Amino acid sequence: TNDGLFIPGDFLGFNFGGVTLNAYNPVYSPVPASALNADNFFDFGAFESDDLGVYFSDQISLGGFKFNIGVRFDDVETTNGTDTQEDEETSLSVSALYAFENGFSPYVSYAESFEPLAGAVGAPNDLRPAEPQTGEQIEVGIKYQPAGTQTYVTAAYFDLTESGRIQEGQINGTPATVQTGEVSVTGCEVEAQTVIGDWSLEGNFSLIDTELENGDPFDSIPEQQSSAWVQYQPSEGPLENARLGFGIRYVGENESNGALPVSGDPVRVITDGVTLGDLLIGYTIEDWDLSLNARNITDEEYYGTCLARGDCFQGARRTVVARVAKKF
Repeated sequence: TNDGLFIPGDFLGFNFGGVTLNAYNPVYSPVPASALNADNFFDFGAFESDDLGVYFSDQISLGGFKFNIGVRFDDVETTNGTDTQEDEETSLSVSALYAFENGFSPYVSYAESFEPLAGAVGAPNDLRPAEPQTGEQIEVGIKYQPAGTQTYVTAAYFDLTESGRIQEGQINGTPATVQTGEVSVTGCEVEAQTVIGDWSLEGNFSLIDTELENGDPFDSIPEQQSSAWVQYQPSEGPLENARLGFGIRYVGENESNGALPVSGDPVRVITDGVTLGDLLIGYTIEDWDLSLNARNITDEEYYGTCLARGDCFQGARRTVVARVAKKF
Protein backbone atom coordinates (compact mmCIF):
# COMPACT_ATOMS: atom_id res chain seq x y z
CA THR A 1 0.00 0.00 0.00
CA ASN A 2 1.03 3.63 -0.19
CA ASP A 3 1.66 3.69 3.56
CA GLY A 4 4.20 0.90 3.35
CA LEU A 5 5.39 0.81 -0.23
CA PHE A 6 8.70 -1.00 -0.70
CA ILE A 7 10.35 -1.69 -4.00
CA PRO A 8 13.96 -2.93 -4.13
CA GLY A 9 16.44 -0.29 -5.18
CA ASP A 10 17.76 -2.43 -8.00
CA PHE A 11 14.26 -2.50 -9.50
CA LEU A 12 13.29 1.17 -9.38
CA GLY A 13 15.77 2.48 -11.92
CA PHE A 14 16.11 3.85 -15.40
CA ASN A 15 17.98 2.23 -18.27
CA PHE A 16 20.47 4.60 -19.83
CA GLY A 17 22.63 3.26 -22.58
CA GLY A 18 22.38 -0.27 -21.24
CA VAL A 19 23.19 0.79 -17.67
CA THR A 20 20.57 0.91 -14.92
CA LEU A 21 20.57 4.18 -12.95
CA ASN A 22 19.30 3.59 -9.41
CA ALA A 23 16.68 6.23 -8.63
CA TYR A 24 17.31 5.95 -4.85
CA ASN A 25 21.11 6.05 -5.04
CA PRO A 26 22.10 7.46 -8.44
CA VAL A 27 25.74 7.50 -9.53
CA TYR A 28 26.28 10.00 -12.34
CA SER A 29 30.01 9.65 -12.96
CA PRO A 30 32.08 8.39 -14.47
CA VAL A 31 29.87 8.09 -17.53
CA PRO A 32 29.95 4.43 -18.66
CA ALA A 33 31.28 3.78 -22.13
CA SER A 34 28.03 2.03 -23.06
CA ALA A 35 26.17 5.32 -22.54
CA LEU A 36 28.27 6.89 -25.29
CA ASN A 37 27.91 3.99 -27.71
CA ALA A 38 25.41 4.84 -30.47
CA ASP A 39 24.65 1.13 -30.94
CA ASN A 40 22.86 1.14 -27.57
CA PHE A 41 20.31 3.70 -28.78
CA PHE A 42 17.63 3.47 -31.42
CA ASP A 43 15.31 5.63 -33.47
CA PHE A 44 11.63 4.74 -33.47
CA GLY A 45 11.28 6.36 -36.89
CA ALA A 46 8.20 8.04 -38.31
CA PHE A 47 4.85 6.26 -38.48
CA GLU A 48 2.03 7.33 -40.80
CA SER A 49 -1.57 6.17 -40.81
CA ASP A 50 -4.33 6.73 -43.38
CA ASP A 51 -7.83 5.97 -42.09
CA LEU A 52 -11.12 5.79 -43.97
CA GLY A 53 -14.38 5.13 -42.14
CA VAL A 54 -17.93 4.88 -43.47
CA TYR A 55 -20.96 4.15 -41.30
CA PHE A 56 -24.73 3.81 -41.58
CA SER A 57 -27.18 4.18 -38.69
CA ASP A 58 -30.95 3.89 -38.41
CA GLN A 59 -33.43 4.30 -35.54
CA ILE A 60 -36.80 2.54 -35.75
CA SER A 61 -39.87 3.10 -33.55
CA LEU A 62 -42.59 0.47 -33.44
CA GLY A 63 -45.15 1.00 -30.69
CA GLY A 64 -43.26 0.96 -27.43
CA PHE A 65 -40.18 -0.53 -29.08
CA LYS A 66 -37.14 1.53 -30.06
CA PHE A 67 -34.48 -0.10 -32.24
CA ASN A 68 -31.05 1.19 -33.24
CA ILE A 69 -29.00 -0.49 -35.95
CA GLY A 70 -25.55 0.60 -37.10
CA VAL A 71 -22.86 -0.68 -39.48
CA ARG A 72 -19.38 0.79 -39.87
CA PHE A 73 -16.61 -0.07 -42.33
CA ASP A 74 -12.97 0.90 -41.64
CA ASP A 75 -9.96 0.75 -43.93
CA VAL A 76 -6.57 1.59 -42.33
CA GLU A 77 -3.08 1.66 -43.82
CA THR A 78 -0.10 2.14 -41.49
CA THR A 79 3.56 2.40 -42.46
CA ASN A 80 6.82 2.96 -40.60
CA GLY A 81 8.79 3.75 -43.72
CA THR A 82 9.79 0.12 -44.19
CA ASP A 83 6.77 -2.06 -43.44
CA THR A 84 3.20 -1.33 -44.53
CA GLN A 85 0.21 -2.82 -42.77
CA GLU A 86 -3.35 -2.78 -44.08
CA ASP A 87 -6.40 -3.56 -41.95
CA GLU A 88 -10.09 -3.70 -42.81
CA GLU A 89 -12.97 -4.26 -40.41
CA THR A 90 -16.77 -4.15 -40.42
CA SER A 91 -18.31 -3.33 -37.04
CA LEU A 92 -21.94 -3.80 -36.01
CA SER A 93 -24.10 -2.25 -33.30
CA VAL A 94 -27.70 -3.12 -32.44
CA SER A 95 -29.94 -2.24 -29.52
CA ALA A 96 -33.56 -2.62 -28.50
CA LEU A 97 -35.58 -0.78 -25.82
CA TYR A 98 -39.20 -1.11 -24.77
CA ALA A 99 -40.87 1.87 -23.04
CA PHE A 100 -43.68 0.81 -20.68
CA GLU A 101 -46.36 3.33 -19.76
CA ASN A 102 -45.40 3.11 -16.06
CA GLY A 103 -41.99 4.67 -16.80
CA PHE A 104 -39.85 1.52 -16.93
CA SER A 105 -37.75 0.98 -20.06
CA PRO A 106 -35.63 -2.22 -20.18
CA TYR A 107 -33.05 -2.43 -22.95
CA VAL A 108 -30.33 -4.64 -24.40
CA SER A 109 -27.49 -3.74 -26.75
CA TYR A 110 -24.58 -5.32 -28.60
CA ALA A 111 -21.70 -3.37 -30.11
CA GLU A 112 -18.39 -4.09 -31.82
CA SER A 113 -15.43 -1.72 -31.87
CA PHE A 114 -12.40 -1.18 -34.09
CA GLU A 115 -9.73 1.38 -33.21
CA PRO A 116 -6.47 1.94 -35.13
CA LEU A 117 -3.55 2.47 -32.74
CA ALA A 118 -0.74 4.91 -33.41
CA GLY A 119 2.83 3.87 -32.66
CA ALA A 120 4.89 0.72 -32.69
CA VAL A 121 5.15 -2.53 -30.78
CA GLY A 122 7.98 -5.00 -30.37
CA ALA A 123 11.53 -4.90 -29.05
CA PRO A 124 13.46 -1.62 -29.54
CA ASN A 125 15.49 -3.04 -32.43
CA ASP A 126 12.54 -4.79 -34.09
CA LEU A 127 9.55 -2.45 -34.21
CA ARG A 128 6.41 -2.86 -36.29
CA PRO A 129 3.12 -0.94 -36.57
CA ALA A 130 0.60 -1.80 -33.87
CA GLU A 131 -2.37 -3.92 -34.81
CA PRO A 132 -5.79 -2.24 -34.43
CA GLN A 133 -7.61 -2.74 -31.16
CA THR A 134 -10.93 -4.57 -31.42
CA GLY A 135 -13.68 -5.37 -28.96
CA GLU A 136 -17.28 -6.34 -28.42
CA GLN A 137 -19.71 -5.48 -25.65
CA ILE A 138 -23.06 -6.77 -24.45
CA GLU A 139 -25.10 -4.58 -22.13
CA VAL A 140 -28.45 -5.06 -20.45
CA GLY A 141 -30.17 -2.53 -18.26
CA ILE A 142 -33.26 -0.63 -17.28
CA LYS A 143 -34.23 3.03 -17.22
CA TYR A 144 -36.98 4.48 -15.06
CA GLN A 145 -38.70 7.86 -15.11
CA PRO A 146 -42.00 8.20 -13.21
CA ALA A 147 -44.52 10.20 -15.23
CA GLY A 148 -44.63 13.90 -14.43
CA THR A 149 -41.41 13.88 -12.38
CA GLN A 150 -37.81 14.95 -12.82
CA THR A 151 -36.58 11.67 -11.39
CA TYR A 152 -34.34 9.44 -13.50
CA VAL A 153 -32.88 6.08 -12.51
CA THR A 154 -30.68 3.88 -14.68
CA ALA A 155 -29.04 0.53 -13.93
CA ALA A 156 -26.86 -1.45 -16.30
CA TYR A 157 -24.71 -4.58 -16.46
CA PHE A 158 -22.06 -4.90 -19.17
CA ASP A 159 -19.61 -7.53 -20.39
CA LEU A 160 -16.81 -6.39 -22.68
CA THR A 161 -13.96 -8.30 -24.33
CA GLU A 162 -11.08 -6.57 -26.05
CA SER A 163 -8.01 -7.58 -28.07
CA GLY A 164 -4.88 -5.63 -28.99
CA ARG A 165 -4.41 -3.44 -25.89
CA ILE A 166 -0.88 -1.94 -25.81
CA GLN A 167 1.16 -2.42 -22.65
CA GLU A 168 4.72 -2.72 -21.43
CA GLY A 169 6.13 -6.27 -21.34
CA GLN A 170 9.06 -8.41 -22.38
CA ILE A 171 10.13 -10.28 -25.50
CA ASN A 172 12.77 -12.97 -24.87
CA GLY A 173 13.70 -11.27 -21.59
CA THR A 174 14.07 -7.82 -23.21
CA PRO A 175 11.77 -4.93 -22.18
CA ALA A 176 9.37 -4.24 -25.04
CA THR A 177 6.00 -2.81 -25.98
CA VAL A 178 3.54 -5.64 -26.60
CA GLN A 179 -0.11 -6.15 -27.49
CA THR A 180 -2.36 -8.33 -25.40
CA GLY A 181 -4.58 -11.15 -26.52
CA GLU A 182 -8.11 -11.12 -25.17
CA VAL A 183 -8.88 -9.15 -22.02
CA SER A 184 -12.24 -8.64 -20.33
CA VAL A 185 -14.18 -6.01 -18.42
CA THR A 186 -17.42 -6.76 -16.61
CA GLY A 187 -19.34 -4.55 -14.25
CA CYS A 188 -22.48 -2.76 -13.24
CA GLU A 189 -23.45 0.89 -12.91
CA VAL A 190 -26.32 2.60 -11.12
CA GLU A 191 -27.20 6.28 -11.46
CA ALA A 192 -30.10 8.23 -9.96
CA GLN A 193 -31.04 11.90 -10.00
CA THR A 194 -34.10 13.83 -8.88
CA VAL A 195 -35.40 17.31 -8.15
CA ILE A 196 -37.41 17.91 -4.97
CA GLY A 197 -38.53 21.51 -4.67
CA ASP A 198 -35.41 23.66 -4.58
CA TRP A 199 -33.12 20.67 -4.08
CA SER A 200 -31.33 18.62 -6.74
CA LEU A 201 -29.84 15.27 -5.77
CA GLU A 202 -27.65 12.89 -7.75
CA GLY A 203 -25.91 9.61 -6.92
CA ASN A 204 -23.69 7.21 -8.88
CA PHE A 205 -22.12 3.85 -8.15
CA SER A 206 -20.03 1.52 -10.30
CA LEU A 207 -18.40 -1.85 -9.74
CA ILE A 208 -15.91 -3.00 -12.38
CA ASP A 209 -13.92 -6.22 -12.70
CA THR A 210 -11.03 -6.14 -15.20
CA GLU A 211 -8.86 -9.09 -16.20
CA LEU A 212 -5.77 -9.44 -18.37
CA GLU A 213 -4.68 -12.64 -20.11
CA ASN A 214 -2.76 -13.79 -17.02
CA GLY A 215 -5.66 -13.10 -14.65
CA ASP A 216 -4.28 -9.85 -13.22
CA PRO A 217 -6.50 -6.77 -13.21
CA PHE A 218 -5.75 -3.73 -15.37
CA ASP A 219 -3.22 -1.33 -13.89
CA SER A 220 -4.65 1.74 -12.13
CA ILE A 221 -8.34 0.88 -12.61
CA PRO A 222 -10.31 1.04 -9.32
CA GLU A 223 -12.85 -1.70 -8.77
CA GLN A 224 -15.31 0.58 -6.96
CA GLN A 225 -16.30 4.19 -7.55
CA SER A 226 -19.20 6.21 -6.21
CA SER A 227 -20.28 9.83 -5.89
CA ALA A 228 -23.12 11.93 -4.50
CA TRP A 229 -24.09 15.54 -5.19
CA VAL A 230 -26.62 17.83 -3.47
CA GLN A 231 -27.48 21.30 -4.79
CA TYR A 232 -29.78 23.94 -3.34
CA GLN A 233 -31.16 26.60 -5.70
CA PRO A 234 -34.15 28.46 -4.21
CA SER A 235 -36.80 29.73 -6.60
CA GLU A 236 -37.83 32.62 -4.36
CA GLY A 237 -36.73 34.58 -1.29
CA PRO A 238 -33.47 36.44 -0.54
CA LEU A 239 -31.36 33.60 -2.01
CA GLU A 240 -33.43 33.28 -5.19
CA ASN A 241 -30.46 33.85 -7.49
CA ALA A 242 -27.98 31.80 -5.49
CA ARG A 243 -27.00 28.15 -5.76
CA LEU A 244 -25.04 26.05 -3.31
CA GLY A 245 -23.75 22.57 -3.99
CA PHE A 246 -21.74 19.94 -2.17
CA GLY A 247 -20.52 16.57 -3.34
CA ILE A 248 -18.52 13.56 -2.19
CA ARG A 249 -16.47 11.28 -4.44
CA TYR A 250 -15.04 7.91 -3.51
CA VAL A 251 -12.42 6.19 -5.66
CA GLY A 252 -11.56 2.69 -4.50
CA GLU A 253 -8.13 1.11 -4.34
CA ASN A 254 -6.35 0.03 -7.51
CA GLU A 255 -3.41 -2.26 -8.11
CA SER A 256 -0.53 -2.82 -10.48
CA ASN A 257 1.31 -6.07 -11.17
CA GLY A 258 4.69 -6.75 -12.69
CA ALA A 259 7.94 -8.63 -12.21
CA LEU A 260 11.51 -7.82 -11.22
CA PRO A 261 13.66 -7.56 -14.38
CA VAL A 262 16.43 -9.89 -13.19
CA SER A 263 14.88 -12.47 -10.88
CA GLY A 264 11.40 -12.38 -12.39
CA ASP A 265 9.86 -12.32 -8.91
CA PRO A 266 6.31 -10.94 -8.96
CA VAL A 267 5.64 -7.37 -7.80
CA ARG A 268 2.19 -6.25 -6.69
CA VAL A 269 1.51 -2.66 -5.64
CA ILE A 270 -1.83 -1.57 -4.19
CA THR A 271 -2.81 2.10 -4.12
CA ASP A 272 -5.26 3.01 -1.38
CA GLY A 273 -8.70 4.42 -2.14
CA VAL A 274 -9.64 7.98 -1.26
CA THR A 275 -12.75 10.04 -0.45
CA LEU A 276 -12.84 13.66 -1.64
CA GLY A 277 -15.25 16.55 -1.24
CA ASP A 278 -16.27 19.23 -3.75
CA LEU A 279 -18.08 22.54 -3.30
CA LEU A 280 -19.99 24.96 -5.54
CA ILE A 281 -21.12 28.52 -4.78
CA GLY A 282 -22.87 30.51 -7.50
CA TYR A 283 -24.95 33.63 -7.96
CA THR A 284 -26.79 35.14 -10.93
CA ILE A 285 -27.21 38.90 -11.38
CA GLU A 286 -29.29 39.77 -14.45
CA ASP A 287 -27.13 38.67 -17.40
CA TRP A 288 -24.11 37.89 -15.23
CA ASP A 289 -23.33 34.52 -13.67
CA LEU A 290 -20.69 34.18 -10.96
CA SER A 291 -19.50 30.83 -9.63
CA LEU A 292 -16.76 29.37 -7.46
CA ASN A 293 -15.90 25.68 -7.81
CA ALA A 294 -13.62 23.90 -5.35
CA ARG A 295 -12.44 20.31 -5.79
CA ASN A 296 -10.80 18.33 -3.00
CA ILE A 297 -11.82 21.01 -0.52
CA THR A 298 -9.96 19.36 2.38
CA ASP A 299 -6.71 19.42 0.35
CA GLU A 300 -6.26 15.67 0.77
CA GLU A 301 -2.78 14.39 -0.10
CA TYR A 302 -3.03 11.07 -1.91
CA TYR A 303 -1.69 9.02 -4.78
CA GLY A 304 -3.88 8.40 -7.80
CA THR A 305 -1.94 5.24 -8.66
CA CYS A 306 1.42 3.56 -8.16
CA LEU A 307 2.80 1.22 -10.80
CA ALA A 308 4.73 -1.99 -10.28
CA ARG A 309 7.55 -0.60 -12.43
CA GLY A 310 8.27 1.85 -9.60
CA ASP A 311 6.66 5.24 -10.25
CA CYS A 312 3.72 6.87 -8.45
CA PHE A 313 1.37 9.67 -9.54
CA GLN A 314 0.03 12.16 -7.01
CA GLY A 315 -3.65 13.04 -7.04
CA ALA A 316 -4.81 16.60 -7.61
CA ARG A 317 -4.64 18.78 -4.51
CA ARG A 318 -7.25 21.43 -3.69
CA THR A 319 -8.29 23.27 -6.85
CA VAL A 320 -10.40 26.44 -6.78
CA VAL A 321 -11.75 27.96 -10.00
CA ALA A 322 -13.67 31.25 -10.20
CA ARG A 323 -15.85 31.85 -13.25
CA VAL A 324 -17.58 34.97 -14.54
CA ALA A 325 -19.97 34.67 -17.50
CA LYS A 326 -22.20 37.14 -19.29
CA LYS A 327 -25.14 36.34 -21.56
CA PHE A 328 -25.66 38.54 -24.60
